[in-house]
Amino acid sequence: IEDAGLDPSEVDGINVQVHHFPPPETLAIAEGLGMKEVKWQRDGGGLGMGPAGVAAQALDAGTCKYVVLCKIMNTVAPVATPRIDPKDGGVAGPGQFQVPYGVGYTSQSHGFNMRRYMWRYGITEEQMAWVALVAREHALMNPRAFQKTPLTMQDYLASRFIAEPVRLYDCDIPVNVTNAYVMTTEDRAKALKRRPVYLIAWAE
Repeated sequence: IEDAGLDPSEVDGINVQVHHFPPPETLAIAEGLGMKEVKWQRDGGGLGMGPAGVAAQALDAGTCKYVVLCKIMNTVAPVATPRIDPKDGGVAGPGQFQVPYGVGYTSQSHGFNMRRYMWRYGITEEQMAWVALVAREHALMNPRAFQKTPLTMQDYLASRFIAEPVRLYDCDIPVNVTNAYVMTTEDRAKALKRRPVYLIAWAE
């Protein structure tokens, strides 16, 4: 917020994506930042550009003037924990059809989707491997990439299963990080101290 040349009291929208348990209260974060009035709030949402697109819609509608979006990740905590009631071990919502049967983590759900895709289109493990191989190839173009060596087909096929057919190299690397950025309308952005980056389209 400071980097954008704003005072926290001017920010009236907030979106918080949390990937750890227990999650912090969004309004507690807003208060801690020094926001005075919250006219638009959204907890969570999709990954990647999804929250930015939804925030852009709120800005275009005039619901708020400035939105701070942040993502908080702590990959040490179990993903399934928030779905389970600590008092009686019960599970509500969509999780009731998965968690009691051992499906509580993202990779397990992806395993079902990947297996169906391979069955439906006759895709082999070697063909699926190219997704990870090409992703690594592109990542290595970034000098700040975490991995520094190419991924080979042999490396991929020798890696352990996480939730068959999902292998280790189909998964991202666990990280603990927090990041945040501010969004506003084009006319307001031009008046701020930093040169803006424009969102011209989005999909989720």
